[in-house]
Amino acid sequence: MKAKFYAAAAAAALLTASAASAQFLGKEDMPTTNFAKGTVFWSPKPTKPTPYVAPNKPAWRLSEILASHKGQSD
Repeated sequence: MKAKFYAAAAAAALLTASAASAQFLGKEDMPTTNFAKGTVFWSPKPTKPTPYVAPNKPAWRLSEILASHKGQSD
């Protein structure tokens, strides 16, 4: 009984190790992982940014927050 348990444990350990090592195969040949350090990337941006829709705002000031909650309790 113990021999079967040890054999199953050894097989599970070998299969897990081989499956885990398979995720690193071929990484050296992939062009997406071989960028030089300091590489600059450009991406297109819309010419007109999406406007904020109420109640969202780009920045909140503490005075605005305190004024909007004036008179409210915790």
